[in-house]
Amino acid sequence: MELTDECEVWPRIKEEFTARLPLRNLIWKGGITQTARFVEQLNINICMDGTTVAADPVAAVSGQQTGPLLNIYFLETADTDVDTYKSVLRPQAKKWVDGVSQHKGQEWLIVYLPGVAEIQRMATTKFLNMRATTIDRLKSDFQSKKDGERVVMLRTDVVESWNAVFLAIRERVVQALEERVASMTEEIRRLDANRMLPGWNYCKFFVFKEGLVNLYRVMGLKDEALAQYDELEAAYLQLLNAQQLSWFSTFGGNEAGDDFTDLLDLTKKPYRQRMVENSITMFDFRIYLFGQQSQLLIDMGKYEEFVERAQRFVTTFAKHMREKGTGLSLAFVSSWLYSTCQNIVEICEGVQIDQAPVERSGVRASISATARILASSKAEFLTRARQQLDILGTLNGRLPEKYLRRSNTHMQVPSPLLSPVAGTDMDASTVAAEDDGDIKSITNPVLTEALGTDERFDQIYIRTCEQATQYYLDCGRRRFAQVLQGDIAQLHICRSRWHEAVRVLRPQLATAGDVRAPGVMDVHVMARLAICERQLGYTEQCFEHVVELMDNSQYLDSGSRDMYADMFMELAHEMPARYAVAAASALFEVSETEVEDSHDTLCLLVTLVSKVSRRLVAARVEATLIGGGSGGQQLEIVMDASEVELVPGHNSVRLTTDSVSCAGRFMVRAVTVTVGQAEATLVVSNPNTQRCVRLNEHPMAPAVSLRAPAVVLADGPSALQLSVDTRDTAVEAGLSIQLFGSAGALLTNQCTVRSATTACVVEAGALVFTDAVGADVVVDAEVVLEGSYATGKVTAVVEYTVMGDSRLILHSDDVELTPPLLFAAHATGTDATHALILRAQSCAVTPIRLDWLKTTGCRQLSPSLDAGMASDHGALQAEVGAETLSKSEVMQLDGNAGTAWRTVSDRGFLQLGESMTDVREIPDNVDGKTVEVEAGVTTLLALVRVAVEPRIVELAALHGLAQHACYLQRLVLAHVRTTMDTRSTLRRMRLACAPLVSLCAAASADCSATVRAAMHRLFEDLSATVVGCAIPSDANPCTVRVHLPVVVDGLCVSVALDSARFCSVYEPTPLAVRVQQHGAVSRRLWVTLAPHCTDQWLVSGPGAIQVALRGSDHVLLDFVLVPLAVGYLPLPEIICQEIIDDNADYRRLHIRLESKHPSLCVLPNPRVATVYSVPVPCP
Repeated sequence: MELTDECEVWPRIKEEFTARLPLRNLIWKGGITQTARFVEQLNINICMDGTTVAADPVAAVSGQQTGPLLNIYFLETADTDVDTYKSVLRPQAKKWVDGVSQHKGQEWLIVYLPGVAEIQRMATTKFLNMRATTIDRLKSDFQSKKDGERVVMLRTDVVESWNAVFLAIRERVVQALEERVASMTEEIRRLDANRMLPGWNYCKFFVFKEGLVNLYRVMGLKDEALAQYDELEAAYLQLLNAQQLSWFSTFGGNEAGDDFTDLLDLTKKPYRQRMVENSITMFDFRIYLFGQQSQLLIDMGKYEEFVERAQRFVTTFAKHMREKGTGLSLAFVSSWLYSTCQNIVEICEGVQIDQAPVERSGVRASISATARILASSKAEFLTRARQQLDILGTLNGRLPEKYLRRSNTHMQVPSPLLSPVAGTDMDASTVAAEDDGDIKSITNPVLTEALGTDERFDQIYIRTCEQATQYYLDCGRRRFAQVLQGDIAQLHICRSRWHEAVRVLRPQLATAGDVRAPGVMDVHVMARLAICERQLGYTEQCFEHVVELMDNSQYLDSGSRDMYADMFMELAHEMPARYAVAAASALFEVSETEVEDSHDTLCLLVTLVSKVSRRLVAARVEATLIGGGSGGQQLEIVMDASEVELVPGHNSVRLTTDSVSCAGRFMVRAVTVTVGQAEATLVVSNPNTQRCVRLNEHPMAPAVSLRAPAVVLADGPSALQLSVDTRDTAVEAGLSIQLFGSAGALLTNQCTVRSATTACVVEAGALVFTDAVGADVVVDAEVVLEGSYATGKVTAVVEYTVMGDSRLILHSDDVELTPPLLFAAHATGTDATHALILRAQSCAVTPIRLDWLKTTGCRQLSPSLDAGMASDHGALQAEVGAETLSKSEVMQLDGNAGTAWRTVSDRGFLQLGESMTDVREIPDNVDGKTVEVEAGVTTLLALVRVAVEPRIVELAALHGLAQHACYLQRLVLAHVRTTMDTRSTLRRMRLACAPLVSLCAAASADCSATVRAAMHRLFEDLSATVVGCAIPSDANPCTVRVHLPVVVDGLCVSVALDSARFCSVYEPTPLAVRVQQHGAVSRRLWVTLAPHCTDQWLVSGPGAIQVALRGSDHVLLDFVLVPLAVGYLPLPEIICQEIIDDNADYRRLHIRLESKHPSLCVLPNPRVATVYSVPVPCP
């Protein structure tokens, strides 16, 4: 803006005038073809008329208009006379207007400052509506109606007047700009239209278009300016593709400092002057053009677009520089790339952006999106700068060749630097020698310093990688950060700086809480870390990483897999002590497990898959099997093999044991493979991969059997017969045997030994046979337990020593601990004759047969009444010489005797709860005395066992399954006991039960295919021979002996169960007790329910009730029992005590007990029939 002040008014208005600058809120219409734009601010330079102003460089080079946009003429006068105006003011103004109107692209404005008299006159004139003021004359002479405001009046003391003046100034400035833009646009359009004509010059076109760019910059329209530069770049690329750039003499880049560029410093060279002179090179032109674009993008705050354009520019321009004919070496291009990338990073670090996090889709980000993009771009530029260090370091010999081959970014290095050039004799050293001269011409001070020494090169190299790593972490690209950290570690490895490499690598590994699977980058980290730890002597840490590498072998080639397999075996033998391998599944895998016994060996065949790519010899392979134990404990069995050769892939390993013999179902919990000092334990804990096997008894271990004794004392504690056959084993220090009941209770805690074939004592809850036992010796002992127990499964835990090794046997058998018969004796008679009525009741769940009966102190009175017994009773008939009573006389003596030896089953067998009676003569005065009764009892199950067991043993041997005979006997007998049709079996005396083929699946489970096929054939033969086989009539009967108190006209107690003969454990069972008195005596009684064993029954409610009886009265008492154990439980004892006086003096009365159900069969709930349902106890 140029001011003409002939009236010297500027000093008075300068302060207020300049305070309103720069111009704001301009509306620029942009010519005909452009839309209206809002110019927020326009900077204006003020100069006085006649003052020399420096020419604008762009205008001077381009030849465009260089004058001011607006010329202002200040006019002031004190004389308002018309003659003065015509003679003085108007000629002066006309002369000035005629001068400035000749300049194209310039606007003019007359500003009139009225005096005090003029102001007063203007007020009067306005009131009288007269047009005689000086301002009116000026507007009339110099301002047309179509031209807008050309003359304005300024009253310095009125704000509205100042606003009107600057409104006119803004209009005139915008008008001037529009004219200039229109003029330059027309000229540019003309030049662009003549592009195909001879003599057209791109440099001239660029200069004119840049003049328009500077106008846009003056107005603050940076986006319009950037669009013009983009059009220039597009035109340049079009001409470059058409190879029509004859205006550029050379490519350039050969001046000092060209490899060290600052994109925003455009004063380094006279780029514009060279453009006008057509002497600019392509190298300088591209630097200048992208620098201008970058400056505009930075000024507009378009940082994301800046880095995006910078990436394209660096990539395309570097590729162009390496084209043939440019004359630029690899070293120069690498130096330029390094410098430019570092310069772009510095520019990005210098900008101010909003670092505050933003919320997107409900997720709060750590940093803003712009900051994340800039961080990612800076990391990529630094990575590219690092790659140039790879090239320069290789050319100058600062990087070893092995580093480039093993770094993660070696693909970015030109192939001649990594391998010989194809088809020539050139190698990496030859290429480096050719570029040696260019290396010396590098001007970047950082690079020249780095290429001086290895130490300095490593410092700059590592610092560049660490900066890039930090930016990658800031933008969340952790994998890329891991790549750079791996390259740093690789450089340390090549320099043999092992500790520094470990420090860099260890943080890169996945943490314990990281659930992601290792990837290829993790494998690279582990490989490098293993090398460092091996060099530092960290054997255990190196071994762990080698195992992890083998676990991720899918990322390794065959050579690497073999190398790590060899390293694994070496490290395993170098371990100073036993070491547990954490990732055992990386080395081995259990494919199959099956039992494969022989006639002398207990063998487990394990199919072990070796993932190690080399053959190895395992010092030991062992399998840990676990089974149920007593009291919630677990029993572990270890089977092993030594010096096992394992090849890659599937291996069949035979594991044996001589220390344990325990038949049952076990789960393979773990398989341990020992190689050197390393132990790889494969834990089988997943339910989907659990492997269960059924073990047989060891064929060479001592055989144990448990059974009921030959003589059972019905009125005494439970007893059992124990036998141990040592077979081919010689026991050195005797035997230690513990017995456990069905619920896991220790039975030998307070037991006694009634008889034994060798010395036996009870110590610490175990039966100890102190003497050594030779081979083929049978050790028998009859053990009397403390208290009475229900019939059930009894487990024997046998510990012994053979050749200094401790061994263990676990054996379970179903033992009849409950007496099969209960007896009651009642004496009655007349003055001349006395009789003893014996009542026997079955308390066994299986049918029983009473083979013979003996009594002491009495003789049988009516042999003809014995329907189911033998007629010969031996000495029993000669003890008392009384006369025989008839059946009617017996009924008169005791109306409650019932049918003598009454049976309701076929062939003389009694079912559970059924009873029979016998009458014998007795001497006088037997009240309170006892009589000894001894009976021979045979169970139907014993007869079935005699018929079935020999067939099972014979067929098992025939099919090669002799080692399974013991298990098969138990399985078949359990099936027969559960499914036998008792009535049909007794009627025909042939076994009637469910088919045995259904047992084949359970018997052959977890066995090999060969064993399964043999089992199938065996059960087909068993079904044909066992089911329907004849039941023998004779077997060794069990002797039941009891001493009975004789009751004469005392109390008769009958017990009845309201439920069936079966109930479930923990299920309340009502018990009705009827107490009947005989005679005329009056008594007060306490009736008490006393269980034989407290762990069998729980009395719910009162356990004792007081009653009063007079004469032949009777009373009914109701009790509730809760069974606590599973098996055949005898009902609690009924105790009747007479109350003598009120001082708690009692006398126990003898009673005659009658019961339909003397014992109850308690079943588990739910009912499951299996031969191994009883927990196996632990020693």
